[in-house]
Amino acid sequence: MGFLWLALKTILWEISGKFALFLTKRLPVVVASSALIVTIVVAYLFAMHSLSSAIGQTIPGIVYNVWSWVMPGNAIPCLFAVLSARIVRWTYTRYEKMVNFRIRSLMP
Repeated sequence: MGFLWLALKTILWEISGKFALFLTKRLPVVVASSALIVTIVVAYLFAMHSLSSAIGQTIPGIVYNVWSWVMPGNAIPCLFAVLSARIVRWTYTRYEKMVNFRIRSLMP
């Protein structure tokens, strides 16, 4: 029974050591890249909102009336949601390609 406990303890320590090594090496990179992506998306959304409000000040009122016949009132938030989803999809696809490349490089 003592041998089994020693073997189990050794395996658990090995796994926790590998996990701690993973966290110390990879976690800062993951956090920094996530913060970078969030910063880029927020800057993009802020730029699009400021551009749309700047353009909105120069458009005559009749254009808004005609535009409301065609587009709903929540069109801009919907378009922002679609563009944000495309950015997230592009990021996920890049991450997936990177993981597949690493898996293929590890396989003989």
